[in-house]
Amino acid sequence: MSTAVMNSVVCFPEVNYPSYIASLSSKRDTPIGVGEDLLVVLSKANEIQKQIFSLQQNSVQLKFLDLKNEWLKDIEFCSSIDDIINHKAYQNIISMGFKAVPLILRELEKNPGHWFYALKIITGEDPVKKTDVGRVKKMAESWLEWGRERRVL
Repeated sequence: MSTAVMNSVVCFPEVNYPSYIASLSSKRDTPIGVGEDLLVVLSKANEIQKQIFSLQQNSVQLKFLDLKNEWLKDIEFCSSIDDIINHKAYQNIISMGFKAVPLILRELEKNPGHWFYALKIITGEDPVKKTDVGRVKKMAESWLEWGRERRVL
């Protein structure tokens, strides 16, 4: 910070700010920062926050769908599990982290497939019983139950 700027910074520790604001607001019907104006601002801020969250969710979903479609197209005739799970698009889905988990679980609901490795890597968990390994429908059911229990699905 330059000397000129430092010299222009003034601090008034002796001022009791809440009472100063109260004295200003005593000349109005409502205190400063309270009333309809504040409610309008808070309401608008809440709307904007919801819109931003919605846009972020849409962005995540679109990215996931693009990657999923690329992956499925490229592995259509692939029989190597290593090639399937090491595919660039599949790895990019994994790199999306936990945001991808609800989307993967919805895919499992529609069409059980090779999502188990991604779920295990992202979540660090594996709810599939050893007796169900290799039984895709049972494995999907285990993950869907896991998602419902954690309110991810």
